[in-house]
Amino acid sequence: MAVVILHPTEELKLIKFQKELISNLFTEGRILLAARPLWIEIGSDSVPYNELTSLNIRSIDFGELEISDKEIYIPVIISTENEQIDSKLSLVSIYNNNTFSDSDRTIIRQKKQPVRQLKIFRLGNEKELSSVSKCITESKWCKLHYPTTTTK
Repeated sequence: MAVVILHPTEELKLIKFQKELISNLFTEGRILLAARPLWIEIGSDSVPYNELTSLNIRSIDFGELEISDKEIYIPVIISTENEQIDSKLSLVSIYNNNTFSDSDRTIIRQKKQPVRQLKIFRLGNEKELSSVSKCITESKWCKLHYPTTTTK
């Protein structure tokens, strides 16, 4: 499967954000897990190494935090030359039977999401090694050039 691998700077911001969420949402008897690795799935197919950058990604934009009963995630929109791909970046999930309460949702909605756009990242192919581990078999660094706006 093709994935977007965050630049270490953005990854560190999101790891700190995960820790903050887990700290703020901790309650007795609830087990919260930080999602690892912080990869964004592009599709279900692997892409040949020489074609990774030919995906022609134009932008990678992060939406506002979303909350399901057992997961906190960020929706991600990947715009390519030909299509728009909707994906998500999972941050935190609940391991046991508890769900997020209304007060938890209020706390989560007050948090400012630390990353809005990716400019430098790696595109790679994920390979599942076992039920609990995966790796990247091949990857390429990409840098997006967003148009700058000038004020007069």
